Amino acid sequence: MALTLTQADSFQRVSGAMVGADVNALRNFASYIQGTLSTAVSAAFNDATKQIPNIQWVGNDATQFVSAWNQMLAQITSSLNGTFESLETSIKAQAQQQETASA
Repeated sequence: MALTLTQADSFQRVSGAMVGADVNALRNFASYIQGTLSTAVSAAFNDATKQIPNIQWVGNDATQFVSAWNQMLAQITSSLNGTFESLETSIKAQAQQQETASA
């Protein structure tokens, strides 16, 4: 994708090379992480969880597995959501810093 003049406004020239970032692209990526990526990961976990009842597995091992799965899934989901939020915040802060520096 070629840079338009509007996108290039956030870039600075140092020794003839462009440095900086397209702040709109950064903000879009931050939204993608928190929205699309987060939703896709949750959907994948939900799909996997829906497959468990289809397994022909009865007994104590099955019960323990389902319990462990649900506990693990809750921990992973919470951790990932926190990570996605942190990434979104960090990327948006970088965009704001870039915009401020280029003003």
